[in-house]
Amino acid sequence: MDKAGNLWFAEPGCDFSSTCSAGSRPGQIGELKLASHRIALYTLPRAPGNQPIFVAFDGRGKLWFTTPNNDRIGEFDPVRRKFVGQWRVSAGSAPWDLAFARGKIWYAEFRGSAVGRFDPATHAHRDFRTPSADSEPYGIAVRAGLVWFTENGSGVDRVAVLDTRRHDAIREYPIVLPQSGTPHMITLGPSGHPWWSEGFSGTIATLDPARAVPGSCGRTAGTCRGVRRFTVPPATGCTLGSHASGVLFDQTRHLLWLDDSLSGRVGSLNPRTGRFDLIKLHDCNAHPHDGLALGRSGNVWFDEEFANGLGELVP
Repeated sequence: MDKAGNLWFAEPGCDFSSTCSAGSRPGQIGELKLASHRIALYTLPRAPGNQPIFVAFDGRGKLWFTTPNNDRIGEFDPVRRKFVGQWRVSAGSAPWDLAFARGKIWYAEFRGSAVGRFDPATHAHRDFRTPSADSEPYGIAVRAGLVWFTENGSGVDRVAVLDTRRHDAIREYPIVLPQSGTPHMITLGPSGHPWWSEGFSGTIATLDPARAVPGSCGRTAGTCRGVRRFTVPPATGCTLGSHASGVLFDQTRHLLWLDDSLSGRVGSLNPRTGRFDLIKLHDCNAHPHDGLALGRSGNVWFDEEFANGLGELVP
């Protein structure tokens, strides 16, 4: 959401799984004017692999985006309605989700087993490798010098944090044994604890860093020490299964908003009670995936990847 309350989104025009075909056309950046519900689309420059997947605003109101297929980070000026430029980061890194902190962009490197830091002023970047190989960092969130991110690789299945206050050291936390999740998006609660979705296991989880031990589960089987997991209830009428994807913590209502792409549902989890309140969309195949945003009115916006739509949930 921009400062005027309008919704911006990435429209790659192809399905990242986990890359798009070489012949895919350039994607678009979209703007939904909430007053009129009219959509404006801005096509990326013609270049191989130019399909955007995530967007984020900086403190000046400029929109930044990632294009994993060509390893670039780009800038768009919403006032002039023009692309400012795109800059390469490490080859083969596939920059994914991104977040701002103290004027710098932090981004997950889905195929680089690293997180990156990008300077919007100088366009310099630096990689920080994860202790685990093939970690596939996916979602990322930053607060108070801590860069939290998920490690989506099914053979890794961890949540991790890079501590900028301690020489950029990375700590990885196992979630459950035996491993059963593919962590996706991540958000931070009021205490700074991370909350994340776990993909095909149909679960939502959170970590208390004070109770957890980096690199150790603390037990031989089950949910690891310091981790709480919540299982999304089964859907009625949809037989595609469950895939917990987008998450967003609502500090005002103290609710965790989420979407489940395979069951076509959007709703909330009450962390205090563990209760889910989910609404089934018009189509089980709508595939609400990853994208969630809170509007100024408190309404929740979500994407419908395979229905080519955007949705608004009025709590």
